[in-house]
Amino acid sequence: MAVKILIVCGGSGINLLGQRSVLGVNAELQIDASKEIRIRQQRAIDPFSHFIELDRNVATTGFLFQEMKKHIRPGSSSSGTTIYLQEDISQEPDIRHFQFLVDHFVANIPLERGLAQSPAIGGLTIRHPQNRMALERALEQTLTPYSIGPENPVEAWIISSTAGGTGEGIHRFVGAFLADFIRRRFAGTQVTLNFIRVGQLTYRTVNFRRTALNTFFGVAADAAFALKMTPKMKEDFEKFGNLVTRWFYVDLPDVGTGERSIPLRAQLVEMAAKAVMLDELQDDLQRLLVNNSGIPMVLTRTGYWGKDFEEQQKYYETLQQLQKKLKALVEPNYEDIVKGREPEFHAEKLEDWRKGAENPDLVLQQMEKGWEFPRYRESEDPKDLGKVRELVDEWKRAIAKLVERDWEELKPEWKVERVREKEGKRQVDKVPLRVPRRGEVNFGEEGWFQRINEAHEVQAWAWHLLGCDLKKGEFRRGGLTKDLLEQARGISAALHGVVKLWKSSEARARDAAPLLGKFVELLAKVDVLLRLEDEARGFLDGERSNARKVLEMVDSELKVVEKKVSGGRGEVVQAAELEDPLEQVTRKTWLQLLWDAARRDDREAFRKEVLRGATGLTEDGLREVLGLRPQAIIADAHQEMASRMGRMYDLDGNPYEAPWWAATPPTPTMRYEYRVLPWLSRELQAGLQSTAEIQKSRFRYVFTKMGRIGLYVLAFEGISLTSREGDATSMPAFLIRPFVPQLRDALAEWRDKPSPNQPSGQLSIVLAGVGGEPLYLPALREVGLSDEEIKKIGEFYQFYGELE
Repeated sequence: MAVKILIVCGGSGINLLGQRSVLGVNAELQIDASKEIRIRQQRAIDPFSHFIELDRNVATTGFLFQEMKKHIRPGSSSSGTTIYLQEDISQEPDIRHFQFLVDHFVANIPLERGLAQSPAIGGLTIRHPQNRMALERALEQTLTPYSIGPENPVEAWIISSTAGGTGEGIHRFVGAFLADFIRRRFAGTQVTLNFIRVGQLTYRTVNFRRTALNTFFGVAADAAFALKMTPKMKEDFEKFGNLVTRWFYVDLPDVGTGERSIPLRAQLVEMAAKAVMLDELQDDLQRLLVNNSGIPMVLTRTGYWGKDFEEQQKYYETLQQLQKKLKALVEPNYEDIVKGREPEFHAEKLEDWRKGAENPDLVLQQMEKGWEFPRYRESEDPKDLGKVRELVDEWKRAIAKLVERDWEELKPEWKVERVREKEGKRQVDKVPLRVPRRGEVNFGEEGWFQRINEAHEVQAWAWHLLGCDLKKGEFRRGGLTKDLLEQARGISAALHGVVKLWKSSEARARDAAPLLGKFVELLAKVDVLLRLEDEARGFLDGERSNARKVLEMVDSELKVVEKKVSGGRGEVVQAAELEDPLEQVTRKTWLQLLWDAARRDDREAFRKEVLRGATGLTEDGLREVLGLRPQAIIADAHQEMASRMGRMYDLDGNPYEAPWWAATPPTPTMRYEYRVLPWLSRELQAGLQSTAEIQKSRFRYVFTKMGRIGLYVLAFEGISLTSREGDATSMPAFLIRPFVPQLRDALAEWRDKPSPNQPSGQLSIVLAGVGGEPLYLPALREVGLSDEEIKKIGEFYQFYGELE
């Protein structure tokens, strides 16, 4: 089983932190400047939540430059490691890159300011020896608790922006370092690096030119990294033979600057990343990644429809539905279980026993040896099943003595029809009524619910057939028990009745024998039902105790909450099932999560776990999320989702949709498009899918059940631009082309003798990229850069690849 980790590099993706259980990742790691670390509190309660403060041991650019000067070693080789991890600054372009920074950039800037908004500074900072050691320690704490190896690969999701100084400056180093860590510690282990890259449009108003240049150099470096680390291109891959990289690029609407924009931008990134990470989309995303055996890059766009339902109302609705589900679990309607079907009875030696018991000669013979049937009178009718058990035990001994056999050899059982789905077809099986043994499955696990249902089924049938009340199990003197008692009364009268005493033993045996044959069958039926009822009651009393306590807390919470909510509106939330594994890592079910909070009597935690179960929408809820009128029908909902890529709102309440990269529509060679919804009723799902088929919609519907996307509706599209076999140029060229004008503006400001701390084209170019990380040359040529322009860039950067 894969060990999954989330790594958030810089500010993008911070909303994903603290959601391990929702995302299904085993551990999370945030790498950023100290003032941006968001998970200190999370770390205190979650041993698999880690962070690295990049500026803790570095502080300013001046201290950073002083340390990194020690690593200038012209001409030294990166033998034994990849170029991305080498400790020396050895190649001429890289030395010039670093030296230009030292000579022309301010040396006293605190690194807590987003690593100076420069990928060049970010790249140096992550390579600082103290940060290398911090990353080593963090990965050791993150990964060593797991059984990583060839059978348990590592899959990392690395979130970063292309526009800033931290994420753009460190993400490739972090990916390479992780792959090298696995290679050193867990030989032969497959590593998959999934990079989610948030583009420049998302941060355009922060600093238009700077973010454009950072993105240009960042994507060009991503392409080189992706190709150098693939088997096809060899080179560095020989050091990382089990490494796969995947790249997903997304641009999101620019929501401006200032404190108000931060949470909205974080939410946009969160939804986009969750869409890419959805298990339901992975097969199609993989097809896009391998399209034409080209570069493993996919262009995506994600929008969403969302309504922030009032939490108290959502809590109330979920509590109400939870109460019904718990009651159905603890005390289901037994009338529904037994309605419309009848069980069958089987016993291996029953016919032999009947023949023996109804043989008058055998009855007479045993009577002459002293055998007696226990006297039973009408006044002795039992008032409860306990007394019935005593009578049955006495009668079993008498019958076994009559036929001179062991009662256990009968092996009686009741069988019922059970319907199940197999390979999409309805299948009816006949299975024995049996009570599971306690302790076979832990409370609340997925298999536990089936055992509870089986025990309820056994108890329902036992009560029904024995003649008990189906609500409380109180004996009503009906059913098979009544038949058995009447038969016993008849046998007793035949053998012991006053009017029969004048008859001979032979006559009494002849009168009793036919009754004894029927009595054996009834006794076997009632005996097994009594045993099953006893086992079922014991099983359910023990296994339901925790669920009853959860129900008590639900009842208590409802009494408080129902006084605080307003009525008169339809439900919008559809709650999860108790057996749904809402904890994606541990696979804990909703009931287990609720019990964890209830047993601690932690009301705040209980509220959180209840709300976690709000994973679906009703039809009214879907209308509200999509912004439709109350009278809207399924066709209206489909039309809304088909006509736009989400309905999001900026800080002023203006709606917008998801844009393509740099707002530039691409021409794909392969495309997949979806509308991803929370769980809906079967009828609503079928209605939407049917409408999509009739209208031949370009997208397909995906319904997620475990709360991965909350109560939002996502619009997602992924495309590949690789146009021919082995095409590694079309995608990165498309991604960097929108930023060529800003690059040329910087090149036009080239100075023969640039002054320290003064603007220049050289400084703009140097700040925008990471020294020591090559750029993919064919993509630069594809977007029309001249030899002279490439030569200028080449003063400070290595290149990788040649034009195909």
